[in-house]
Amino acid sequence: MFHRRVRHVTPGLMFYGLHRNFSSDTDDTDYEPGVEENEVSWKSGNHMFLSTRKKKKKQISSSSTDSTTDEEPVKRNQAEKRKVSTLNNRKSRVRRKIRRFGDIERYSQQMSDSSDSDFHPNPDGNSKPNRSKKKEKQLLEENPPLEVVEVVHPCPPSDQTWSILPSEILTKIFRYVCDGENKGVKYVCGCAQVCRHWNNTVVQPVSWRNADLAFMGGNENAKDCLLDELVKTKFRDLEHLSLSGWLYLTNVGIESIADHCSRLKSLNISHCQKKSIAKISGSSLVLLAEKCSLERINISNLRIPTVYAKSVINVIEIRRDKLTHLNFSGNIGLGSAVLTMIIKHCCELKSLDVSNTSVRSVSFSDFQDSCPKLEELYLANLFIEPKNSSKHSFCGFKQMVVCSVAKRGAMSWLTDSILVNMLQESKLLTILDMRGNSNISQKGLELSSDRLERLYMSKCSLNEIMIKTICERWNKTLWDVDFSWTDIYDSDFDDLIACLLTGHNVCTQIAHFDVSGTSISDSGVKIIVTVCRELRSLNLTSCRGVSRGIKRHHLGVKQINKLRQFSIIFISVFNNKK
Repeated sequence: MFHRRVRHVTPGLMFYGLHRNFSSDTDDTDYEPGVEENEVSWKSGNHMFLSTRKKKKKQISSSSTDSTTDEEPVKRNQAEKRKVSTLNNRKSRVRRKIRRFGDIERYSQQMSDSSDSDFHPNPDGNSKPNRSKKKEKQLLEENPPLEVVEVVHPCPPSDQTWSILPSEILTKIFRYVCDGENKGVKYVCGCAQVCRHWNNTVVQPVSWRNADLAFMGGNENAKDCLLDELVKTKFRDLEHLSLSGWLYLTNVGIESIADHCSRLKSLNISHCQKKSIAKISGSSLVLLAEKCSLERINISNLRIPTVYAKSVINVIEIRRDKLTHLNFSGNIGLGSAVLTMIIKHCCELKSLDVSNTSVRSVSFSDFQDSCPKLEELYLANLFIEPKNSSKHSFCGFKQMVVCSVAKRGAMSWLTDSILVNMLQESKLLTILDMRGNSNISQKGLELSSDRLERLYMSKCSLNEIMIKTICERWNKTLWDVDFSWTDIYDSDFDDLIACLLTGHNVCTQIAHFDVSGTSISDSGVKIIVTVCRELRSLNLTSCRGVSRGIKRHHLGVKQINKLRQFSIIFISVFNNKK
């Protein structure tokens, strides 16, 4: 019988007292009592201890092979196989014993201090060793204490993980991603591959409120079959859908939306045509208006082959005062009849875009009375003949924020009186676009709004009086200005820049300035660069009075700083030469 010493798998710890009863050596035929049983040797690779007696036994058996008979080698080989199998069994049993009994509690119970030579029981009754301090120091120096290393799992199991988030929180997160990102639908569909819980949450229709699929526009996969699958599985509770640029969209996809998305409030099907004519008919639009709760419709640049205006009028008659946002821009087939139907029925309208259409006449007084909540109005590139109404009083659009009356060409219908009557009560106006209207003078800028931020007056006639009016009214709020391609007859353009940026009321908050195509010189550029410290964009393309090297669009802080250094150095050298 002998004790085996086994190394535990945990680093820094050695355990003893793992006993096991093995078969007695006296049963062997070649047993010799003179051989010491405690002499052991390490067998490399197997983590087992073999006695020197057994090694000697193997040597003796191998040396006596010549004197044995033919039957003895067969029996010897069988005996050796049995011994090898017993050794393997002992090895597995020892490992099981280590796992079962290799703990610190059993080790502490077996190792007692009573066997030490310097053991003295305490008078309190506790069996603790009573050693002197010197002896304790010596023992600590000779036998330092073992360091116990705790094996920490690299990724401990935790209850606070993403996989156990409730579906209510996940649905809010997925909605936020879809609302804030252009490719939010793609990201949320990728989240479905994280785990089964996320996949079950993504598949639920409750997780989808806004789906912007415009990033797939022009892709061959953007077809009716894909839309039909999404509408049946995920988009049943959808409220906002954008299919802008789906070139292969047909009536089949529109009808599937109408059949399954009864809660749909906003639909964008602009630019959904591969050739000159789209594959969507007016009857499908009427079906959408009947089955869906539409409030926002965007069918800009969508050419329907037949009875386009009648179908749009039917949609307006069906939805009536529930419509809030309409975008019909780029559709030449829509005329004044559509605008008159909007004025009659859409009293809750907030945004209207009829730019680049065939609208020819409108009564602004009736328009203001019927649509008092209008915030955005786009009338760009229209040949309008204003109608004279029986009402001579203009109440104005009191909620107006954005107004665009830009015009291409020489002829313009906009005058100072029409502009003032439209915006006389618009105190919330922040964006005014009147490019191409050369008829506007100082009287047209006498508006009630004091918070104008963006002013676009490209191809307009400017003078110092208009510049002074702009500085007096909006010097603290104006940050985006467009004076490109303006015609100045009385004075130089540099004088206008000096009037705008020098004096008592200075527009120092300008961040985007467009003076392309004007007669500005290097001195005017220096005034702009030095005074406007918040400048981020300066367009100097086609400026014939500017020196070479800077006739371009300077965009960004770095380019503006380089322009500042160049203008200062160049003008100083030019003045020294004079």
